Amino acid sequence: MALARGILRPLCRPGPTRMGSLCRQPVRLGQRRHLCSAAEAPAAKAPSGFTQWCAANPIKFGVGVATVKTAAADLLTQKAIEGKAWDSIDWRRNGLFTVFGFAYQGCFQYYLYVTLFSRWFAGAARFANQPFRAKLTDYAGQFDVLKQCLFDVLIHPIWCPNPSPSPSPNPEP
Repeated sequence: MALARGILRPLCRPGPTRMGSLCRQPVRLGQRRHLCSAAEAPAAKAPSGFTQWCAANPIKFGVGVATVKTAAADLLTQKAIEGKAWDSIDWRRNGLFTVFGFAYQGCFQYYLYVTLFSRWFAGAARFANQPFRAKLTDYAGQFDVLKQCLFDVLIHPIWCPNPSPSPSPNPEP
C-alpha cells in the first residue's frame, strides 16, 4: 500500500530546495524522504482540447487512427522493404490497404471488441475492474477471459484474414 501511495503522490526531496523539487517544504541533506500532502503536490494539467475530443468521440478517433496507421504501414513497406521510389509507389494497393484499415480494423473491430465482446463475455469487464486479490478467486471471470482469448486467437482470424499483396505471376527462381 505504501508503494502505491509513493507512486500516486510525488515524493518530497530532502535537502535545500532545488529546481524540480515538487514540494514547498525545505529539504535538508541526509533527511529521509516522505510523501507530500495533496496541497503540496503539483496541480494536474487540464486535458487539452484534442484529448477531450478523443474522449468524446472514441469511434471516430479509433477509426481514424486505424485508417491512417494502415495506410502508413503499407507506404513504409513499399518504401523501406521493397525499396520503391515515390514515383513508383503502388497507390492502388495503398488505397486498398487504407480501405481495409477503415472498414475492418476501424469499424468492424470496434464493433466486435466493444459491442459484441461485452455482450458475449459479460463477466470479462467486471473481472478486469476487480482488484488482483479478488481476481484470484473469481473463477467465472477467469473463464470469461479465457473464452475471450480463445475466441480472439482461434475463431476470429478465420473470418477475416489480413490482406497481403498477391504474389507476382512470374516468381523469380
